[in-house]
Amino acid sequence: MSDLAEVARLKAAMWQMRFVLMQRRVLDPAQIALHQLAHYKWMIAQEKSGHIVLSGPVFDEAGAAVGGMTLFALSDLVAVRALAESDPFIASGAMGFELRVWQLNEGRLTLSVDLSDLTGRPGMGA
Repeated sequence: MSDLAEVARLKAAMWQMRFVLMQRRVLDPAQIALHQLAHYKWMIAQEKSGHIVLSGPVFDEAGAAVGGMTLFALSDLVAVRALAESDPFIASGAMGFELRVWQLNEGRLTLSVDLSDLTGRPGMGA
């Protein structure tokens, strides 16, 4: 089998699901604390509505928070842009953002659920 044929075969077997990734960056650090509670409530509402797959802060090598990343379970950039602009961190000017379409092809994700209280814990890798 040629390399091109093998690439085509592998791509055809991959999941190839598309998501929108929002990358937030801090613009005005003084505004973060003022809008943090509203941001958390907004994030939880998006999670509960099924719009968010994964989300959290991003840190530099020294451990300082420099922004955040959110993976939306949506592939419509217009819809995600409207959601992103309603994030209190974004609306207040505390953070700016960029959107990217991300095609998920490979990786491994596991989920452990304790049936006694329905708590879960994701795992990465083997």
